[in-house]
Amino acid sequence: MGPNLRARTMALLPRSIVSFLTWFAAFLAAATALHAQELGGFQSRPHWTVGYVANAPDQMLGFSLSTFGPHLRNWGFYIDAKFSLDSPAGREEFEQSLTPDQADALGDLFLEEQRAWQTFNLAVVRAVTPIFALYAGAGYGHSTRYWRYFDSSGERGLFGHYWTRKGSGQGLRALGGAWFRGGRFVLFQFGGETAPPGFTVGAALALPLGR
Repeated sequence: MGPNLRARTMALLPRSIVSFLTWFAAFLAAATALHAQELGGFQSRPHWTVGYVANAPDQMLGFSLSTFGPHLRNWGFYIDAKFSLDSPAGREEFEQSLTPDQADALGDLFLEEQRAWQTFNLAVVRAVTPIFALYAGAGYGHSTRYWRYFDSSGERGLFGHYWTRKGSGQGLRALGGAWFRGGRFVLFQFGGETAPPGFTVGAALALPLGR
């Protein structure tokens, strides 16, 4: 093979790869959409779901409900509630009788802050394709702040380590994300939230209602 022919071959090779990948992606998208329609896609059948959802890393326990599809002109609603699993108030080293101001007055060393969250959200859902839906909304969040201290004398807490309750707060929050079809009755959820800041992961079961 001469130098000119080799150069022309190498120049055509990337173009051939791009062309193949483009056709393959188009075929895969068409096959996926056809498969979703056969299973009952987001835009062809009403969806009523119940699922598990988490806002990592602070809220690893949550529950969700949603409904969307052609019965609402491919719109819908989503609600959830999420909670922190681990609260310092339930630990052995929690000192209910002490406040952070008292701990500071005792000269104990401040180590870290932790929050326990409870949030409740409502969002609007839009079915974009048979296998893909978007949601966006807002909610209410309540958090309790805890401060951890170290007592060098070891008299307080567990081996000198203890938690105190700093205070609490509440306010509005925003969330958004997407639903993806994973099978006839399974949906996967991914997104993000503002308070506490984190990323949403979840899975839901599509109930056989309105089919």
